[in-house]
Amino acid sequence: MSRWQWALIAIFLLVGAAGVVALVAEAGREAAGDYEKEPPGSPAEIRERAARCNEAPDELVRFIASGLRVADGKITEVAAVRSVDGERPWLIATRIQGDEFDELAVFSADELSESGNVFAVDRIAEEFSDWAVADGTEGSPELVLGDDGTDEALDCID
Repeated sequence: MSRWQWALIAIFLLVGAAGVVALVAEAGREAAGDYEKEPPGSPAEIRERAARCNEAPDELVRFIASGLRVADGKITEVAAVRSVDGERPWLIATRIQGDEFDELAVFSADELSESGNVFAVDRIAEEFSDWAVADGTEGSPELVLGDDGTDEALDCID
């Protein structure tokens, strides 16, 4: 090969390498922009979620348990989170265990006491308790999984 051919090959290689370097640098800048905030599950997010977790008083836990329809059903874990939506109900996540039964269920209460109103929020709470459904009728709040506080309460016991 002649000197000119070698020079052209060298130029093409240099231009190609420069292009690759530019692409990598741009990808790095874009990726860095994605991490200006801490990623999901970061220590800061975990602390923020945990700060919303509250204990539910024993009398409220017994009150909710009194409406369970599970053979030998007991609430073995519980956490309460105050919703920031609407009337700001408390969302109470529970682990219900009984004969061949181990499920998470979410209830709502307007107070963290047995004198408050309790409603079933999710399918498990509705199906396996006598509590009215939080569907917006007859004085109940209108709540579904995914509303503020429901997932957060479940995170507290998961």
